[in-house]
Amino acid sequence: RSIRNGVIRLFPFCAICGVPRNLDVHHIVPFRLTRDNGPSNLIPLCKKCHKRVETIIHDLEMVENDWERMKLFFWSCLKERQLATLMYLKFLLREHDDEPKPGTLAA
Repeated sequence: RSIRNGVIRLFPFCAICGVPRNLDVHHIVPFRLTRDNGPSNLIPLCKKCHKRVETIIHDLEMVENDWERMKLFFWSCLKERQLATLMYLKFLLREHDDEPKPGTLAA
């Protein structure tokens, strides 16, 4: 639980869609295959995105057995998406902060 909370504290939003609630912590490569419960193998996903990613991983398990390569692939894709989502959320916050506050005059 402490590892899960640490992952969510670091990135308190879904790595794919940016939703900040109802988060699961997803093992990038399934724990049952690697026994890797470290932070580098964990990423927050909302329930909807988690289900979608799990379906993809389940399908790949049927045909792929090179999990080191698959870990690199999934880690790269999910971490890239997480960074893009973080940048977008920061942009939205910055844009929101630039708006005039209620009761003030716009410059």
